[in-house]
Order: sequence, then structure tokens, then C-alpha cells
Amino acid sequence: MAAKRTLKYKRNRLPPILDIIDDAIEYCLRVIKNPGYKGTMSDLIRLLRFSRELHPIKQVLVPPIWIDSPTPT
Repeated sequence: MAAKRTLKYKRNRLPPILDIIDDAIEYCLRVIKNPGYKGTMSDLIRLLRFSRELHPIKQVLVPPIWIDSPTPT
């Protein structure tokens, strides 16, 4: 009985963080899709920042191309 009181058995009582995040996202989507919801510009900016954090913009390096223009003769 004493073995079940150890930290090993008590530390995993919370649901995994991904499940909590999924529930929060589903709740937010339900609220946004509600016809009575009136969003503000600050809500839009927060959603855009959150979206950017979840899916960062991939920066592509473009190699420089040097073109020597022909000299007129």
C-alpha cells in the first residue's frame, strides 16, 4: 500500500498537455462560429499571432545572381 503513495503514482494525474490544448482550441472554434460572437481587431491580431506561432513562416534564402550587362560597342 505504501508503494502507491510514492511520487511515481501521483505525478501523472493530469491529462496530457496536448489534450488540454485540443480542448481549448475546440472551445475557441465553437465560440468564434457562434452567430452572436462579435470579434474585435485585437481578437483578430491575437489569432494571427497565435497562428504565426503555431505555423512559423519559412524563410527561403534566394541566392544572388550577378548579371554583367554587355558593354555597348
